[in-house]
Amino acid sequence: MGLKWDPFRDLVTFQEHINRLFDASVSQHRHEGGLAGWHPPADVCESEASIHLYIEIAGMEPDRFDIKAEGNRLTISGERSRPRRPEENYHQSEILQGPFHRAFVLPSDVDPNGIQAVYTQGMLEITLPKIKKSVTQAVPIKVK
Repeated sequence: MGLKWDPFRDLVTFQEHINRLFDASVSQHRHEGGLAGWHPPADVCESEASIHLYIEIAGMEPDRFDIKAEGNRLTISGERSRPRRPEENYHQSEILQGPFHRAFVLPSDVDPNGIQAVYTQGMLEITLPKIKKSVTQAVPIKVK
């Protein structure tokens, strides 16, 4: 009894082959310094008092980050590197190395002087405190 022909099996096999070729090409290009950088994933959330950014970027030292608040932009950049041993031949290389950069537009109610950053267990947490809004009282204005 023969196998029943499944046209999707050939399509899936072809797709897997293309994916392997693409992965190998990008990996080689990346390690030869061909990519201008990469973007670590980020979560942004907000509470009543502050905005929090969580940047997932393992393998860094805290002093290797360059974080700046300029105008209404917060930029985070740095470079992650790991020495490669010439005697090792990589069969797979998925850990991104090299320079990275992220930029975020800040709302107008952020206090740039109160921004704090903490890096622990591969997670960079940046806290952007909001400017406390003064409680305003309605004042009637008489028109003459």
